[in-house]
Amino acid sequence: MIEATWKHELRRHIGQKLRELRKHRSMSQAFLARQLGVSQAWLSYVEKGEGSLTAEQLLEVLKIFNEVPQAFDLAKRDPEAEFQRALAQQGADHLSQDPRVLPSTLNQDVETTLREVLLDGRNPRQITAIAPVLARNHDKVDLKRLWARFVDYGLQNRLGWALENVAEALGACASNLTSYNARPLRQAETALRNFLAVRVPLTEGWSSALEAVGPGHASGPGWEEALSHLDVLGGKAQSWKTVSNLWVAADPVSRRWGVVSNLQLQDFHDALKAGLDLNEIRNPNDTV
Repeated sequence: MIEATWKHELRRHIGQKLRELRKHRSMSQAFLARQLGVSQAWLSYVEKGEGSLTAEQLLEVLKIFNEVPQAFDLAKRDPEAEFQRALAQQGADHLSQDPRVLPSTLNQDVETTLREVLLDGRNPRQITAIAPVLARNHDKVDLKRLWARFVDYGLQNRLGWALENVAEALGACASNLTSYNARPLRQAETALRNFLAVRVPLTEGWSSALEAVGPGHASGPGWEEALSHLDVLGGKAQSWKTVSNLWVAADPVSRRWGVVSNLQLQDFHDALKAGLDLNEIRNPNDTV
């Protein structure tokens, strides 16, 4: 009887975790069902804890979401601490590591770390930490593959926004270094700019409506519908008023990619300086 109860609880836990992962990636049931080779009805059954995955299906789920088997254990994990550990080990020297957090697959794969941190989108300090990580590891990231994954989630604007901010920060930092010291930063900047040169924001016809959302227009006709297309980063739900105020104050990069965030280019620049610990780098607004 105890074993049956435990199995039922585990089945419910796995179903809830599967639904949580899918929803967090903005993935539909139909899309995930196709990836697993099952019907949408059966996937719904599993997510409710009324069905179970086969071993092969569970392995496919782990691959799709870049998770480890422990993710479906009843014991709780701390993804945010895992993100921080991975970023710190991959070049963001300004981030501290919790020694109690065990290594995960994130630590071995820079591309996975960047993807998961941006998809999570809740921790500003970790989002900006991708700047020093890319400065050191841009050649280890397949940007085309990364873009394709974000296209699957409908979040390519978020990736474009992050990459352009990092490229701008790299350029600002490199301009204050000698040619020799700036070379690694210039190489990373060039790689990002070349990639972004042939990518355009996903607008779906709403860009002109968003351009009208500015000072004095934030409460005009249709503004809520226009703002609904924006990608709002942060851990807490934002009111329409907060979103509109952030959008009105957004910098050109954020407005180009339709991303609402408190983060600005200077935040990526500061993270790059702190993460690389290059004393020669000065604030781009400093006088020489």
